[in-house]
Amino acid sequence: MIISRSLWIIPAVTIVLSMMFHSQSEHFRDWPFFVSESDHSGLSSLIFTAGFMLSGISLGVASWMMWAHEETITQNSIENISRISGILSGICLCGLAVFDMYAFTLVHVIFASTLFCTGCVWMFTTYKAIKERDEKANSQRLRFIWLGGIGWILMTVSMIAATLYHPQWLQSPLDLSHVHSYVAIAAIGEYLWAIAIIGSLRSYEEIFYSTL
Repeated sequence: MIISRSLWIIPAVTIVLSMMFHSQSEHFRDWPFFVSESDHSGLSSLIFTAGFMLSGISLGVASWMMWAHEETITQNSIENISRISGILSGICLCGLAVFDMYAFTLVHVIFASTLFCTGCVWMFTTYKAIKERDEKANSQRLRFIWLGGIGWILMTVSMIAATLYHPQWLQSPLDLSHVHSYVAIAAIGEYLWAIAIIGSLRSYEEIFYSTL
């Protein structure tokens, strides 16, 4: 149970602690800010890197092992998409841990953008593939899917607008101050997405426990 529970506890604790320590550091910019801004230096960076690396590896392994019990599957094609999207999400989390947004801005953005997409795919396909008679659990997972989708749209639209009107934000050294009005909306979307994916992971805790 500890391993299956850690799948959602580790990313949740990583996000909260890294952002908390970053907000008290000299590198803090303004609220709301991207979770990845915590990966600047010091303790917040250490927590971010270690936590996301561990989360990525765990998610990749869990996504592969989740379907060990065939009675949980309704459609093999959906199962495969869920498995692949989960593994890709895990790889992207590891990528975010290795390539910080300050020294590797473009690479980090690519990993983050891919993660947000594959995470939404994982939530939807896993929901569709699992045989679940508990209507309460189903409705909860569906709400998380909608929440994640809304968060993804907010992030995508906001940062596309920022790139169109202020393309220099991608240049090094990274300075998000002049696009904060866009970042503020995108960051809220990121928080919604994070709540959705962590909530989804928590809702599958018993299934992870039976397969890991």
